[in-house]
Amino acid sequence: QPVDEMPAWECETVGPRWRPLEGPHGRVSAGMIFRDFGDVQFRSRSMLSEDLEDEEMRPPGFPVISPGGLFDVNEGDYWQEDVDGGGPYIAFDLLFPINPWFSIGQQVSFSYVRTSAANNLSNLNGNLDSGIRDISQRADAYMHNRVTERLDADVYTLSLGPLAEVHTGPVFLQGAFGLAINLVHFNADVREKVYIYSDFDDPVYLEAISNSGPAYLRDLREDEEVLAEKLEDGNHGTKFLFGFYVQGLLGFQIAECWSVAGFVRYDWNENLEGEVGYSDFSMDMSAFSAGAQIGFNF
Repeated sequence: QPVDEMPAWECETVGPRWRPLEGPHGRVSAGMIFRDFGDVQFRSRSMLSEDLEDEEMRPPGFPVISPGGLFDVNEGDYWQEDVDGGGPYIAFDLLFPINPWFSIGQQVSFSYVRTSAANNLSNLNGNLDSGIRDISQRADAYMHNRVTERLDADVYTLSLGPLAEVHTGPVFLQGAFGLAINLVHFNADVREKVYIYSDFDDPVYLEAISNSGPAYLRDLREDEEVLAEKLEDGNHGTKFLFGFYVQGLLGFQIAECWSVAGFVRYDWNENLEGEVGYSDFSMDMSAFSAGAQIGFNF
C-alpha cells in the first residue's frame, strides 16, 4: 500500500536528525536573555549650589555676608550602582551549508530588557558660617537636604551580523558578531528637599536674616527645623545608541526540526547620558549577556 507523504511543514518528532538540514534553510528561536550592564552613575548637586556660592547680602545693621551666605557647606556627591535585567529574546538565522558539518549565514535578533537604579542621599549639609557667629554669639543653624534620584531604562536591541556554525553529531556550535542598534526609552527623576534648623537666641538678628536674606531663609524660626526649598524634576526621552556584539552559542538537536541552545554574548555600546535637575547621569550600556532558547528549523 502507498505510504502517506508527510506535509512539508511537519517534522519528525522522534529519532533526531544527527546531521544538519541540506540546502539553505532557516532557524527561528525564542527564549530569554539576562543582561548585566555597567554602572549607572550620578554626579549629584543641590538646587542651592549656585546660590550658596554666589549670594551676597547685608542684613540691616550687620556686615556684608559673602560669598557662601550663611553656611559653611559641604555639597555634591557621586554614587553609582550596577544594573541588570532580563527579558524576551528572539532570533532568526539564515544558514547556507558549505559541507555536511559547516555552515555560514546571517543572523537577526531582538531583545528587550528593563532596568533601573535609585538612591536616597544627602548632598548638601553645613553649619552656620563662623563669621556669623562672630557677629552674633547667640546664632546657630544647620542646613541639610534629602534627595531621591532614579533612572529607569527600557532597552530594545536589534542585532544584525554574520554567523558560522559547526555540527558534530547532534551538537552544534555557533559564533556570531555584528552591529547592535539600541533604542533606549529612559525616565530620570530627582526630588530634593532642603531643611534648615535654626537655634537663633537673638530675635533681632533672626528677623534681619529673614527679611533681607534669600528666599530659602524667609521662613526661619527659632529652635525649629523648617522646609526651606523643594524641587521635583524629570528628564524623559528616547535615544538611539549604537554598538557591536560578539556571541557564542552551544546547541543540541533534539528532533529533526527542534533544538535547544544556550548562549553568551558581549556588547560594546555607546553610553546613555543626560541631566536631571542639577545633576548629571550616565549609564554604561556595554553588557555581558547570557540566555537560553528553543529553535525551530525549516
